[in-house]
Amino acid sequence: MVGPPPLTGIKVLEFAGLAPGPFAGMLLADAGASVLRIDRTASVAVDLKSKDGVDFVKSLASKADVIIDPFRPGVLEKLGLGPEVLCGLNGGVVYGRMTGFRRDGRYKDMAGHDINYLAVSGLLGLLGREGEKIQPPWNILADFAGGGATKDGRYMAVGALESPFFRALAQGLERTWEERRFDRDNWPELRELLTRTFKSRTRAEWEKVFDGTDACTTPVLEYSELETEPEREGDQRPVVTLVETPCLAVDEAKTGDPRRGQGPGVPGRGYEGFTLAPGDGAERVLSDWFGWKKGRDFDVQNGGLILKAKSKL
Repeated sequence: MVGPPPLTGIKVLEFAGLAPGPFAGMLLADAGASVLRIDRTASVAVDLKSKDGVDFVKSLASKADVIIDPFRPGVLEKLGLGPEVLCGLNGGVVYGRMTGFRRDGRYKDMAGHDINYLAVSGLLGLLGREGEKIQPPWNILADFAGGGATKDGRYMAVGALESPFFRALAQGLERTWEERRFDRDNWPELRELLTRTFKSRTRAEWEKVFDGTDACTTPVLEYSELETEPEREGDQRPVVTLVETPCLAVDEAKTGDPRRGQGPGVPGRGYEGFTLAPGDGAERVLSDWFGWKKGRDFDVQNGGLILKAKSKL
């Protein structure tokens, strides 16, 4: 390829979230885009629960070409920053929403991790030998995947890593483990308790317990179940199926030519700047996007950006 990267000049506003959001932002930066991330208040950034913070994000969105939303449906809507609001401020913006569970399916309002998405899509049930325990793919172990066999010889997938999700798991299992979960000496006992507890009920019974909760605990479905059980048809099976490479997708609900991506990728090594910590580079991006200067248009207070009234958007 001759010339600048294809996304040079494109402004991307990314809300900080788990791995898929930053990964998408990284790919766009590799292709030449200017990516500005809204981080959590514990690091740099913007207090999204304050009116000033919300107004500031709206200002950024009005100049962005792309917005990356990594949250569950309704999270940004509750803050007044949903797609209807931000797209209303900027009619040309591309609003990209991340998804683990389908946004129109039964699990859309539930918390989850990679192992849960694999479990209910039928993919996890394909891994392993017949009659033996399912083997999760090694590349998701960093996401702290786990699970348990049930009374009827099936499985539940567990991804309750964060404390609120673990509390929901313990509540569903009718156990009080929160104070003991970080004591390594208790882990063998907890592992045995989890094993025995999951084996005390069938998969269907556990599914009723955890359906609609934030325990990150979902059934491991066999792919055939998605095709033969009416209540599961069209629920979590992907509408878009990848064929050959991630750059070639087929929309099964359409006819004619498959929907294609932008090609096999971008030549070169992508983004080669310094590794950035939260907040690094923000002043430069605000200067590039808006022509703002620190002290004249904004200040930094308690790690957050404070807009001055005279700032021109």
